[in-house]
Amino acid sequence: MGDPNAPESFSIWGINVSKTDPDVISKVKTGVLVGEEIEGISAVGGSSPNSMVATDNFVYASNGNNDDISVIDVKQNKVVESITLKIDNRLVI
Repeated sequence: MGDPNAPESFSIWGINVSKTDPDVISKVKTGVLVGEEIEGISAVGGSSPNSMVATDNFVYASNGNNDDISVIDVKQNKVVESITLKIDNRLVI
């Protein structure tokens, strides 16, 4: 089906809709790449960005398979921070 690390897969696409014919202006990879080592283990699935919130300067995307949130700078069209989600200690038995 193709390279899972290609810009077209597991990415967030920026689309300029201000024109009559909208066009793609960016493709931003989020989360962990397939094959990238995390805590000594190679990732076998893509990041699966699924929920987003946008402000004037940033897009926050949750990555379903990575338990993190990518912070994308919309002016640079790149991930500038990754926020790791962790279980609150009060929930650990």
